Amino acid sequence: MNIGDAQIGIVFAVRFYDEFFKGLYRQGIFPSQFTSTVNTPVGDLHATTLLNPPTFELVSNSDQAYTRLCLNGSVELRADPDAEPLATYPLITSVFLDLRLNDVDDAAPVLHFVYSGVDEAPDPPLTADMVNDAFTTDPIVTLLNEFELDIITPVIDALTDLRFANGNAPAADTWDTAIRLLPATGGNWDAVCVYVALPDSLQDLGDELSFLPRLNEFGVIYDRSLMNFVLSTTASEQEGTEIEGATITQLSLSMGDNTLLIDGRAEQDGGVVTFSGPIEMALIRGTDVFAVDTSGIDVDVDLPWYLDILMFFTGPVGGILTLGFGPLIGGVVLATQGTSSGEVHASLASIPGLVRGGIANTLATELAVLTEALQVESEFGELTLMSSNDQSMIQGGSIGVFAQVLVNP
Repeated sequence: MNIGDAQIGIVFAVRFYDEFFKGLYRQGIFPSQFTSTVNTPVGDLHATTLLNPPTFELVSNSDQAYTRLCLNGSVELRADPDAEPLATYPLITSVFLDLRLNDVDDAAPVLHFVYSGVDEAPDPPLTADMVNDAFTTDPIVTLLNEFELDIITPVIDALTDLRFANGNAPAADTWDTAIRLLPATGGNWDAVCVYVALPDSLQDLGDELSFLPRLNEFGVIYDRSLMNFVLSTTASEQEGTEIEGATITQLSLSMGDNTLLIDGRAEQDGGVVTFSGPIEMALIRGTDVFAVDTSGIDVDVDLPWYLDILMFFTGPVGGILTLGFGPLIGGVVLATQGTSSGEVHASLASIPGLVRGGIANTLATELAVLTEALQVESEFGELTLMSSNDQSMIQGGSIGVFAQVLVNP
């Protein structure tokens, strides 16, 4: 899940676009037929091409990867448009249909389709020129010209919140962007990835194979360097605050290969609590909330001398309480610290859990921003796109959050 120099990668399954074109076909936005004239030895004949739902796919070979729209159906030849067919022929053809980024003045680029010719010419009587005519005239040319998917704007908004919370964010049209096709291996989908980087910084795009897991049509990848920047900023902001009554005096947060890592120190009433270890996290399906597991954090409690003595005299195995010293020491603590020996026992036992719980609550709130860019809500004619958050993963220190995309849910 390496996105190179990018801060964020936006990845779509190729099958999402396949469902998109099938949805356009069902809605009548993508035509189910087109007509042309065929020159034959017996004169010009009227040709009606009847299309089945189109298929959008990624083709990968040793030289390159590209996307195309595959068409199949039948071609009916007639001497007159209203006459019975003289002959019917099968249709199998495909056209180059590229996904590209289109610049927008004073705004982030948008994703759109570009037709660039016939890939696989049809068998006679239909010709490549006839297919080309269909894709360079209405209604298809209008369809392709009008389609725009604004997926970079919410990502730049999220980056601005994450990295430039104090202002001075680059203008939306100055961020470095790029697009790459990612053929799939194993349990992943063929995918299209859009990369967003700080201005003048995007040289390496990272992985050349797809990292989009099956059953998810959309994902946003947050690079390790971005996450470390955000986490270190969050850690600095937390110093001096309280977790369950203890003041945080030192805190560091960073990305491990598969987890978040924490190392910190807190103090309360002269006692010192240190905590360090891994934090597991996962997106709760259907929400923008992360479940945070802090059970792997090692919490160590170092109490001041009088609490150590109190523990010796009053527990955890009874100490020498029967000799009468317990009430005396307990009274001293009660008088100087405002607490009883029983309360100290309960507080001591609860400190590790309270610290882990405080960390979990803080991080769950901070991590919610990661799902802000995980949204696809758009309309194209009567076609509606909507996303549902599904899962997350951490690989190589980068965090990926993924969603299912519904076409006309």
